[in-house]
Amino acid sequence: MTGRTVIGKDAPRGQEMCDHYMAPPSLTSPALGAMQEMQEQCFKMGIPLRTRHREVAPNQYEFAPLFGVNTSQVDQNVVVMQVIEEVAASHGLAALLQEKPFNNVNGSGKHNNWSIGTTCGT
Repeated sequence: MTGRTVIGKDAPRGQEMCDHYMAPPSLTSPALGAMQEMQEQCFKMGIPLRTRHREVAPNQYEFAPLFGVNTSQVDQNVVVMQVIEEVAASHGLAALLQEKPFNNVNGSGKHNNWSIGTTCGT
């Protein structure tokens, strides 16, 4: 109830999808300003982060870059994670990028979505 989750302790309330998932970050949340700065810094480096929304767990947010060639996307993911950590700290926030950082909290932290396909759809 203090706004924090301790490792091993269940979240104080359920994770209702209607409250969190796919909703835009609140205009009063410091997370929105941090996310805007992260997107801006990444864009300046040629990394377009298209998606920006809340995830299922409380205070969990998502960025999704545009699809691209695997070899450059891997490098860009590392750069994005560094930008996220640095900008979050400058806004007084902590970025947790590891999988499942807390007990019974939905979401998997940093992950990659990928597909095996060709440019002609095979």
